[in-house]
Amino acid sequence: MLWAGLMSVSPRMPQWWTASQWAILRYFGAVDGTAGALRLHRAVDEIDTHPKKVLSDDWGIGVGLEWLDSQFQYAYVQHGRRAMDELQALGIATFAGKKKRGPQKCPDFICRDRNGKYHIIECKGNQQGPDHTAEQFTQGRLQKANVRFSDENLVAQRIVAGLAIASYDSSWRTTLLLTDPPPDSAYDETRPHIQIDTAQPQLILRALKRAACMQGFLSSGLFDLARRLLPEASIRRGLDEPNPEFPVTRFEANGSEWMGQEFNLEFPTHLKVNPNESVDGIRLRFGTSTELIQTTKEISHPLTEASMLEELDLDLVPRRVAPDGGTQTQTNETSVSIQQGHSFIAVLEFV
Repeated sequence: MLWAGLMSVSPRMPQWWTASQWAILRYFGAVDGTAGALRLHRAVDEIDTHPKKVLSDDWGIGVGLEWLDSQFQYAYVQHGRRAMDELQALGIATFAGKKKRGPQKCPDFICRDRNGKYHIIECKGNQQGPDHTAEQFTQGRLQKANVRFSDENLVAQRIVAGLAIASYDSSWRTTLLLTDPPPDSAYDETRPHIQIDTAQPQLILRALKRAACMQGFLSSGLFDLARRLLPEASIRRGLDEPNPEFPVTRFEANGSEWMGQEFNLEFPTHLKVNPNESVDGIRLRFGTSTELIQTTKEISHPLTEASMLEELDLDLVPRRVAPDGGTQTQTNETSVSIQQGHSFIAVLEFV
């Protein structure tokens, strides 16, 4: 749910940040808490087709990224279009065309693994079943091939992830499918695409870091710091002053101190999170480290920004490190977090 909230909205528009909560709050009770495997509550069948499609898309993002990150231990996960815009601003990406739908659109996400290799990811979701996921992969293969690196050795994976979500009475189980065909198999020189010049690979990482900082500052309610990294957006709708009723506050999480915003929601009834446990509400906290706040306030020149981004630790903190070297979910029963180095954090807690 945190992945769906953080990665399904544009970081350029703080007003849309409400959607990062909506993705969590709207779907919290959509799971059948009495089932041992992931299934939708029977009440979901009563909603119209369009909201069900949105649910499928959001869960395709959330579950797909959660599983991929658990396997690859990504250092960075960024919204594809936002990352491409930053690359274009640095002069290392050129667009032959921009589409928001269909096979010509930018892939959903650009990720960087801990070996410095890039993963191009497209996420799909449906409630029709695994057979329909296979049909969705046809377009997904084209979308993930839209981004081309001048040095394809920098690309580790081009993945399409598809989540088929079972209803309460489905004869099949919720299934996550993935495909990673050779990139050349989907290339079509007649279609618009995005070309990335890799002659200066450090600029690709800088673009991802800049996008991560924008997302982190805006989620934390630190709009003035966001303006420092994106001054051209100060004249756009979306960087208005924050609501004084939701001030930036100080809090502790994962053993560190953060400045950001906290939101609480009490449920009108107990909601089951598994057959033997229910919760009364949730708390969302989004924060920025106090050290990064001070560093960003001191930025007065583009070269200073570049130096700050180069030194900034934004690698996602691994949450699944097992003593035997394998992987396991490293969370307790009441909270989960997505933390970027010592810079940003998003926390979801049961209350």
